[in-house]
Amino acid sequence: MNEPANRINYGTFLRDLYHKRYPVLKSHRLLRVEIARSEPAPAQPEILNPIRRGTKRKLALETEATSSKKPRQDSIEGLNQDEDVEEHNEIPSVEHSEVKARSPEEEDVEEIPNIVRAESISQKPEGSPATSTSSEDEEVVGSYEQKEYVDDVNDRIKIGLVRIIFERLAKEEMAKIERDNVNIKDLLFFRSISSTCCKIAESFELPIQKLKLVIHREYVEIKIWNNQNSLTILEYHDSDENDGTKYETLAAFDFFFLLRSPGIQLARLGFKIAPFEDKDELCYTNVSLLRIIVGLLKRRVDERSIHLNKLAYMYSREDVFGLGRKPRTDYLDEIVKFMKPRILECFKLRTWDDTRVVNSEKYRDQLALAIAEGENEQLIGGVYLTEQWKKATRLDIRDKLIIKHWNYFADFKEIRMLSLSPEDVNEAQSDLMDDRKQAYTILVTNSLKLEGIKTELENIGEFSKDPNSPNFEFPLEFTREEKDGRVFVTNISSNRVQVTVREIDQNANDASVDNN
Repeated sequence: MNEPANRINYGTFLRDLYHKRYPVLKSHRLLRVEIARSEPAPAQPEILNPIRRGTKRKLALETEATSSKKPRQDSIEGLNQDEDVEEHNEIPSVEHSEVKARSPEEEDVEEIPNIVRAESISQKPEGSPATSTSSEDEEVVGSYEQKEYVDDVNDRIKIGLVRIIFERLAKEEMAKIERDNVNIKDLLFFRSISSTCCKIAESFELPIQKLKLVIHREYVEIKIWNNQNSLTILEYHDSDENDGTKYETLAAFDFFFLLRSPGIQLARLGFKIAPFEDKDELCYTNVSLLRIIVGLLKRRVDERSIHLNKLAYMYSREDVFGLGRKPRTDYLDEIVKFMKPRILECFKLRTWDDTRVVNSEKYRDQLALAIAEGENEQLIGGVYLTEQWKKATRLDIRDKLIIKHWNYFADFKEIRMLSLSPEDVNEAQSDLMDDRKQAYTILVTNSLKLEGIKTELENIGEFSKDPNSPNFEFPLEFTREEKDGRVFVTNISSNRVQVTVREIDQNANDASVDNN
């Protein structure tokens, strides 16, 4: 004889999981376990009559007729589409020999009023991107608003109902949030419940001043600074709580959600790859989540719409040294298109330190080939063609691997570098100047070499001090006159090169000619 079941309150059980911020899929899984634990093993059905000929056709017709029945609104029985399938066939069972009583879970879940009909769970959210595309990336991007769940016909309480309950609770909670006191972690949880919750969560203005994405080998960090410069760190690891979604994808979704907050005005936005650690495998860090972020930006954000002052970006050279198929790793030119020109004032560029990786046995041949072909330094890519790059005023490339393409830097008024050779000083003062700019400054971390500067420049212009004098030392002024009438004046100190250009007074020049 079966032991009586230990009744649990399913509505209370689900509310508790919701308030613990458990994802829908995990909550449904825990509910299934709880139901199995609290109920006795089902009795085996007693077969009274054998199946007669022609039953299959009759079953098919009856099933088709009954499948068009609409579930009762606000009913757990209707929501679960859990009508007695066996009543449509000719195999009567003991449990259907009497009128079916309402189960405990049917009564408990109905404590939550005004539940919408279950059909909405199987529908795509209105206006949401279609996920049935040939591109895997498009499918991932399309799942940002809502992850589709497939109901199991054997579940007493379907996962669709769990989502409905969570959505109802989240909407009630979001309605009570004070707009000037927003909990970002809570909003990220609400966003993940359903398309409706996502749209509501996206309407909140978030108090974010700085935002940074840090990609580690086995997890991802999102760092958030609020307007008081207080730091919040979110970590994304591989976990069974991720509803079967890769942690990189979840991180990309949440980062995008934060980035596209209405009215956001960021002082700084950063994309960084965590430094190599001794325990790490000798290979490059996977940065493919950047592709997901770019896909979301293209799909849901207008270009030139994000208010940002400074953009920090770290390159990976896997597209140079990668083994076999070299993945794309540089997304800077696509990310920057969504920033407002002129508001974006500063670019900070770095390259991930891959010294240990490229010098390992696995990459040694690739490194030798790249050096032989002159491709071992980091190119700046297509970002220099964007309007955002051309309208910015400051560039920070204090990095030993980034190539100094001086013609790419013509629009910046201040450039910070790790080092500057005498040849660089010469090239900078000739290549950086054009009709759009009358002055610029280069700041260097490592001190300039005085003798090298002297050797490189003394034959193409004039120093303010005699190069052969004992007093020839920093600071120096160097002047060079061009044939087009421009005069370059370069003030040089041990860590600073400041170049200004001025036009020769044409009237004074003409008077001098007349007097002669």
